[in-house]
Amino acid sequence: MATAPAAAVDHTPAADRERRIRGAIGTCQALLVIRIVSVLLAIGLLPPVLPSIFVRLDAAHVAVLPVSGLNRDAILLVVAALSAVELYLVYRLADRWRIARFGVLFVESFAIVITAGALALGSGFAALPLTTSVVATCLLLLNQVRWAFRLQPRRDLTGHRRGGVFAGYAPAPLDAPKAAQAVGYTVPQRPRS
Repeated sequence: MATAPAAAVDHTPAADRERRIRGAIGTCQALLVIRIVSVLLAIGLLPPVLPSIFVRLDAAHVAVLPVSGLNRDAILLVVAALSAVELYLVYRLADRWRIARFGVLFVESFAIVITAGALALGSGFAALPLTTSVVATCLLLLNQVRWAFRLQPRRDLTGHRRGGVFAGYAPAPLDAPKAAQAVGYTVPQRPRS
């Protein structure tokens, strides 16, 4: 490896773009794993049974969040199941699977709303999941990353064509000898005068 030439690194615009896309996807994966783990740890800080949460909108109106009486263990079970699905989608982001990107964006939109609400209610620990969710979502919404998921090169260039291969381009079978090619020429005849 030490004798490999230093010019082996590809510096074409396409290779630079590919490195940026891979770096953005890798950073996004790391941020999403941090967000998922931090949410699972934050659920452990909740009380065993959630109390009623009142939010005063103005002097005359109070909103009651429908979380009273929920069990912390049930919340942890639901969030862990959703996190397992999201971890699989995060893993598949490296394969540039379009459904994985859509699924991650869908789950992260709910995570942003919930963590922003928790931060507004006074939970300072929600700042970490909120920040990582926002940055990861922004990375997935970059133009080059978005088009990398949409424009995927075809792996098989010979399959799935209607009508098959044109006979003139089909290679000769290996067990048959190549037929002799007839070579000839003609001389145009001039009229004799």
